[in-house]
Amino acid sequence: MAAARRHGPALRGATLVLAGAAHGILAKALYADGFRAGAQVLYYGGDAVEIALALVVCLQWYRRQSRRRARATSVDTPVTAALPAPRTLEASTVAQSK
Repeated sequence: MAAARRHGPALRGATLVLAGAAHGILAKALYADGFRAGAQVLYYGGDAVEIALALVVCLQWYRRQSRRRARATSVDTPVTAALPAPRTLEASTVAQSK
């Protein structure tokens, strides 16, 4: 079975914001129904967890960008590796004589 593909940071961030909004609405509804102490824990604790998860998403994005940038500017890759091999005079003369 193939591993599940991880979605990008934009989708994960948007999902986090929507989940946080739904969490806040639920806490406010519970507070209005009389479950004040539990609703306050849910509301403020949810904010703390949401901030921590947002930091994790940002850290993962930052690390991914750092790895991508490091691969693009790797010291181990010689500059000439991307250039085509130079044509020699003999190769072009042999090709014309055939």
